[in-house]
Amino acid sequence: MHAILLVGGKGTRLGRYTEHRPKALVELGGYSMLEIILRQLRAAGFVRVTLCISHLGHMIRDEFGDGRELGLALDYATDESPLGTAAPLLLVPGWTGPAVVMNGDLLTTIDFAGLLRAHRESGSPLTVATQCRRQESSVGLLRVHGDRITAVWEKPVVEWNISAGIYVADPVVRKYIPLGTPADMPGLITALIEHGEQVRGHPFSGAWHDIGTPGDYELALAEFCEDPGRYLAPRGPDGPSPGDPGPADAIDTGDGRARLDVSSLGGRSLATPGPRVLARDRLAEAVLVAFGSYQRGISGAERMAWRTVEWLRRQGRSVVVLTDSAPPSIMDVAGVPVVGSPAEMASARPGFRPALVHAFDLAKPEPVAAAAQLAAAYHAPLALTPASAQDVWQDPALGRAVCRQADVVFALTSMEAEQFRGMGVPPERVRLVPHASDLAGTADPGRFRRLHAISGPSVLFMGRRTALKGYQVVLQATRLVWRHRPETEFVFIGPDSDADATAVFAAHGDRRVHDLRVVDEQTKHDAIAACAVLCLPSSADVFPLVFVEAWSCGKPVISGDFAGAGNVVRDGVDGLVVPPAPGPVAEALVSLLADDTRRAAMGRAGQSRARAEFGWHRVAAAYEAGYAWAMRARSGTAAG
Repeated sequence: MHAILLVGGKGTRLGRYTEHRPKALVELGGYSMLEIILRQLRAAGFVRVTLCISHLGHMIRDEFGDGRELGLALDYATDESPLGTAAPLLLVPGWTGPAVVMNGDLLTTIDFAGLLRAHRESGSPLTVATQCRRQESSVGLLRVHGDRITAVWEKPVVEWNISAGIYVADPVVRKYIPLGTPADMPGLITALIEHGEQVRGHPFSGAWHDIGTPGDYELALAEFCEDPGRYLAPRGPDGPSPGDPGPADAIDTGDGRARLDVSSLGGRSLATPGPRVLARDRLAEAVLVAFGSYQRGISGAERMAWRTVEWLRRQGRSVVVLTDSAPPSIMDVAGVPVVGSPAEMASARPGFRPALVHAFDLAKPEPVAAAAQLAAAYHAPLALTPASAQDVWQDPALGRAVCRQADVVFALTSMEAEQFRGMGVPPERVRLVPHASDLAGTADPGRFRRLHAISGPSVLFMGRRTALKGYQVVLQATRLVWRHRPETEFVFIGPDSDADATAVFAAHGDRRVHDLRVVDEQTKHDAIAACAVLCLPSSADVFPLVFVEAWSCGKPVISGDFAGAGNVVRDGVDGLVVPPAPGPVAEALVSLLADDTRRAAMGRAGQSRARAEFGWHRVAAAYEAGYAWAMRARSGTAAG
């Protein structure tokens, strides 16, 4: 069976998504649109696919080659002077029978084999896949003759059929395509009808997304990441490459020292873990996720790591977690194996062979170092989300070494990405990953205020009690704020990290200071919803997760001016960025507390941004794309 894919479009309406690549290579959850279609065709029994390329067509050739990796025979027809969607059909070599013809910018669940079968049974030279669209009018419609109303329909539902951009065509249709002039598929349909040919419609009701605009892309991305298995089919034959790895080397930190040779951890050898794993079918991979715990409370990095575990599990991957962290109650990770050391993993999960290792948070270096060594031992790509500012890395030399070793490094901001490149990480290995709110249930701000007897506007500090997070600065700012806004109350949520934190709070005792320490997930959500402004004047940070959560609740934030803060908070739009000192923080708080209109506008701006830029489906898509790139790079097939 033969298919012809029209993949020459520039995709200019997609803006930044197609600045440096053809439209067909725009990714959904780590897979290009074109790869998804090719996998579907292969699963439907198609053997040959012709790719009609034009704009940046060499990138498509480089990515897919002869198609052997996907179990297909790919050939190419190059349209040097693009003249529309139908014109490339004149260039297809060796076209002798019915072929599926479709645009390469679609995400669909259509039954390709069923479509081809229906075409053959119809006897028509062209079949058009169609979908029914329904739209309810928001107003009543009238039929009017002169000044006389003859009929009325109150908010009628209108139905019409659309072309899905998927066809089956016989080679004979080419005689209706003019040479050397623009010709598109609607024009071809019209020409066939005008010449008395029958054009059949093939209705289908499955999923269908035409990815033409950024909004279309975001919708398709969200649906794909929600259930990739609905759209994907297994890859073609691609067995693992043989290999017999030697003992894992210690990490070279560049300072003459070595760190954590896991080949002898726990007295158990990991020198011969088995065959080298390339694992091309990304849905079937085994993944090891490694990160450390802060013991009291759960950090943003831990939340991100556990959410990644939850996502991988839902995708059907085999996951093992190397950590001493306990998952938050709101996450569905029951049944996922958790081990405390490489030795325990070797003992408890002797058959586990990770195809990819993902480590989080360089503020906790031991699990990251172990992950790096295990990745080397299993010849698996290493993904790294450093997650913490370099100021809090306990072992900076090791941190830099692991960044350079990683196959892909995920940065939370462009500033952080630039820092990694400055360490010597190749630019193509650095990828941006967004944040995602992690709030439980439905917020009840009234309940929170009643429970804690809060009657005035409240300022919320939510984070670890460590000097770098600025809790002392907020405490010192309280009295400056009270000179102007004595009704203001301050709520502090988060575990003690500094040894003197309890004494510091005792020195600032006041009924308007509510020291709640560690709270449950619902109380956290209620507290954010109840506050007037969230204040976290960090002096060292990357991208505090709580900022996204505050914006999700429509609250503005006040941030310290740590390096990269301008990449996180849009100063004057969804928050304020100030020096982490009592005076500037108090001044910022007073200005927002005194201006309800400005504060509300900032909250709305933050909420709009949270909806447009953040969310777990976007995090998952970034990770999936990074994983896919890292594995392709390992096998020598990565394309930029």
